[in-house]
Amino acid sequence: MGHHNAQSSYLATRVSTWEVARHYAGPSNKRSVTHEYSVVVEKKEIIVCKVTFCSIRGTSKKRIENVIAKVGSTGGAPVDQRGTARSANKTPDDVEQLVKDNILSLSTCSSHY
Repeated sequence: MGHHNAQSSYLATRVSTWEVARHYAGPSNKRSVTHEYSVVVEKKEIIVCKVTFCSIRGTSKKRIENVIAKVGSTGGAPVDQRGTARSANKTPDDVEQLVKDNILSLSTCSSHY
């Protein structure tokens, strides 16, 4: 499907979440929300089960669960932040420039090759 952020955003729009209306198993039931998964076929929105939704989208259940959890906590589609941190062992640009200037300041000599 492409870019990770675009995929997360799309998956977030295809899953609806709301509070459970009644707790039939009593207050000890841990399920507090209901999720509804939908796909669009010929401009019609069709409600499907989670297994079918994962199969159609080619994603794992865990990926869907992560998107739902992040949407629930932030209110928006999750943003992928992989690779955004600066490398811990990268030489700073100013030090790199000093080394280049030092190398260029050295005199050159012709080689016999």
